[in-house]
Amino acid sequence: MEEFYDNRNSCQPGENPPPEPASAEQEAAGEETPQTEREAARCVRCGAVLLGGDVCPMCGLPAGISNAAPRYQYIPAPPPKKSSTKKVVLIVLAVVLGAVLLFSGCMALLIGVARNAEPSRSGVEEFDEYYDFLPHDFHLEYTNESRYLRVESLGTSRSDGTWDYPAPEGKEYVVVSLRITNLYEDIMAYDAANFELCNSNGNLTPSLETDLDTATALGYGRLLPDGFVEGTLVFLAPVGETDLVLYLNDYTNSICFPLL
Repeated sequence: MEEFYDNRNSCQPGENPPPEPASAEQEAAGEETPQTEREAARCVRCGAVLLGGDVCPMCGLPAGISNAAPRYQYIPAPPPKKSSTKKVVLIVLAVVLGAVLLFSGCMALLIGVARNAEPSRSGVEEFDEYYDFLPHDFHLEYTNESRYLRVESLGTSRSDGTWDYPAPEGKEYVVVSLRITNLYEDIMAYDAANFELCNSNGNLTPSLETDLDTATALGYGRLLPDGFVEGTLVFLAPVGETDLVLYLNDYTNSICFPLL
């Protein structure tokens, strides 16, 4: 077991005794304690004053250890450095999220402004002008042309049908030959499905696909300006019905005229 000594009361032979504290007379006289006594370092093991030697004069502990931290002092290991990859990923995600939110806010603002903005006068006038040309109902006045198309009847014929397409009892097929001319300055479309035949009872019937006019059927297509097409349409009508009116009513045309 190591022995410890109080350097204030004893010293080893041959060693210098520790400095005495200042006396009352010295303090009263204003004398200062020598600088070496006030600031002298002490041994961390026994408390002895280190007088500038390499070891403690009392316990022999090296002076370097005496001036360092005490023995068995726990010094925690430095924390591991965090990888900067995670920080970079978080920064990129934050930037992307901010850009998305900014874009969404700008789009919402633009949509709100567009909804609240009043349409221009020219836009309203153009829509009204276009709407006036659209057919809204079947006209009561007979006409065989519109702003875009002219429809002419080239003749009609009647038939009881064929072996594959016999006419129902009390009905007969009416085959109508037509010529359609494009009156507009742009390409116009035509379709046999847009034609209907009205009888004296006010019954509108669509055109039919049969083998009565396989070679001459009108079908559908488009016409250049001043272009025309000829073809036939087949309808069902009461036997002997003479009060027949042909109707064409699509998104751009409203035409009706009696078939003679």
